[in-house]
Amino acid sequence: MRLAFALAILATPLPAFAQGSGPAVGGTIFVSSDADGTDILRVGADFDIARWNREKYRGIRVERAHFAPGNSEVEDTDLRVYARIAEPVGEWKLAGTVGTDGDDLLGSITAVHDVALRKEFFLEREIVETPIGLTQGLMSTYGGLAVDIPADDLTSFTLLGGVQAFTGDNTRYHLRANAVRVVDPDNGISIQLRARYFTDTTPREYDYYAPGEYLQLLPVVQVQRFNNGWRYRLAGGWGALRDSDEGWRQSRYAEARLTSPDLGGFSMEAQALYAEQPTLLGGAYSYGQFQLSARTGF
Repeated sequence: MRLAFALAILATPLPAFAQGSGPAVGGTIFVSSDADGTDILRVGADFDIARWNREKYRGIRVERAHFAPGNSEVEDTDLRVYARIAEPVGEWKLAGTVGTDGDDLLGSITAVHDVALRKEFFLEREIVETPIGLTQGLMSTYGGLAVDIPADDLTSFTLLGGVQAFTGDNTRYHLRANAVRVVDPDNGISIQLRARYFTDTTPREYDYYAPGEYLQLLPVVQVQRFNNGWRYRLAGGWGALRDSDEGWRQSRYAEARLTSPDLGGFSMEAQALYAEQPTLLGGAYSYGQFQLSARTGF
């Protein structure tokens, strides 16, 4: 039934569906690993029935997701099917990847109001990737709003508020704030202060990371350059975090991202990330991840 719901989205008519569009294929690979030996591998193949550009398409994704939590013999492999849609509507950009693994409704939806005071509503649902989460089918549903507030041509702020509901009794309330100052516009260099806070209503309910309260302060330096349509971004930071279980400790972060222009119907994006910050799998370790996506039209 959930699969039928996801596929039914594809049947919803869009205006001018056949004008300026064509089919496209692509794929995404996501790999992550942490210091406790937890490995995640997600490989997806995309088949777009019609694709205009990055902001307007309609298609499906077939994905194989493999979860192997560290310090555990529990492993899980899912075959997932999603409907993928993106459509600009006036000043709004709507996008969704909604599907199922055969048991649960999964995916994400975003609505972006792309104006000076940029607003983004988001909703995402995913399985909890811990041993108990995989064996008992625990789910996380996270939704909220992010707002970009420009102060002047070189300074901006981002505020985010979100609510994350887990299977069981725990609900997590998120607050994030970023302050960004461009210090060298010609070379695309900015300095940032990223603050992140959350609180759990039912700490340590299952085996995912839920300490009660968490706070991270992370100064970051970022360089972003454009060259013939290619976008290059490097970011690195070194700050501190604390939670209800431990006092202040270091938190480091590094990211590299490459995004291509439209190269005759072909486009790609690659991202590598290293962080010392918690995920649902744990609170005091480092992890790295890599993601590569590419697609081409006919």
